[in-house]
Amino acid sequence: MTVHRLTQQAGAAGIRRAVLLGTPIEADRALALNLVDEVTEDPATTLAALAEAAGAVDGTEMAIRRQLIFEAGSTAFEDALGRHLAACDRSLRRTGPSA
Repeated sequence: MTVHRLTQQAGAAGIRRAVLLGTPIEADRALALNLVDEVTEDPATTLAALAEAAGAVDGTEMAIRRQLIFEAGSTAFEDALGRHLAACDRSLRRTGPSA
């Protein structure tokens, strides 16, 4: 499953050496392949900032957004559009009318 997920995320060429030869994927390579979002020397501060940003979005909304991301690669455009519009509608209803 790891090989499948890495191939989906980084492509076969990006992970070939790691899978075939056991070559570790170093942090800079993982960043270049978009396997990780960030590398930091101060994980506590970075995690606190991330938690604060994520705290602005409620749990249900976060789960919906994650699901949209995970399904995006395997969903037909028309289905994705419908889900996107539904997510926009939920967001607009949650924030209320604009002034």
